[in-house]
Amino acid sequence: MGAKVNGKIVPLNSALKTGDVVEILTSTTTKGPSWDWLKFVKSGSAKAKIRQFFKKEMKEENAKTGRSMLEAEAKRRGYSLNDLLTEESFKKLSEKLFFANVDEMMASVGYGAVSVNQIIYKLIDFYKKEIPKAIDAAQIEKLNHTPAGSVSVKGMSGLLVRFAHCCNPVPGDKIVGFISRGRGVIVHRADCPNVKELEPDRLQAAEWTGQTERGFIAGIKIVSTDDYGITAFITSEIAQLQLTMTQINGRVTKDGKGYFEINVKLNKRSDLEVLINHLKKDKRIIDVFRTSN
Repeated sequence: MGAKVNGKIVPLNSALKTGDVVEILTSTTTKGPSWDWLKFVKSGSAKAKIRQFFKKEMKEENAKTGRSMLEAEAKRRGYSLNDLLTEESFKKLSEKLFFANVDEMMASVGYGAVSVNQIIYKLIDFYKKEIPKAIDAAQIEKLNHTPAGSVSVKGMSGLLVRFAHCCNPVPGDKIVGFISRGRGVIVHRADCPNVKELEPDRLQAAEWTGQTERGFIAGIKIVSTDDYGITAFITSEIAQLQLTMTQINGRVTKDGKGYFEINVKLNKRSDLEVLINHLKKDKRIIDVFRTSN
């Protein structure tokens, strides 16, 4: 937990001189080493011991962190981690990277032993090669339910439709349908950056049928000053409009700004504009805009 040099407490990164007398201070109640120690320790064995601690003692936390990192990257690329990571795809992955189980893989990502891209690239590659070939329009038509019942593709309705989590389209947005391999039609906003990476021959014209808007989720990003109570203000505004917040991520940067990414379930399309306008009226809010991915 600390050290004394010649009887005085010094920072752990203090350099020693010949003849210094060092006393190491320990405690049974501290959490253990800090990641910052890796920046200044000199010997390879010291670095190895620190990494060994995090790998052993914080495996569960690392696994949660790794899963979150993989889910975020999969979403950014227009996929769902649950769709990519199957029993078969993990088996193929573990043959190359030698993971004993999924938790070990997640912990390795969270700990930094394996990069997010190493995992995601392989999972996407397997998904594209091994998932059954695209189902044609006739097959899709037989899959007789769309979650919102409000989208038609190429003039047809009653399709198996999913809405892309990367852009969360809502009624009123210009949309396009992507005929996936085995998962029906994935509806993206037309301006979603991930559409550019999709196979052009699988994209189909899509439109809203004008049915209910309730239950659609929209994402917004908020930039604010780092003032006390700003989070409470944001959640209060959402509650006053009787909207449901399904996800919130926030952070404060070194320049003193707060960044929030929020997903909100709408009652109607106009709720989104009303919420954005309400938030912008507060002087602590620097900017509010709809997220594009």
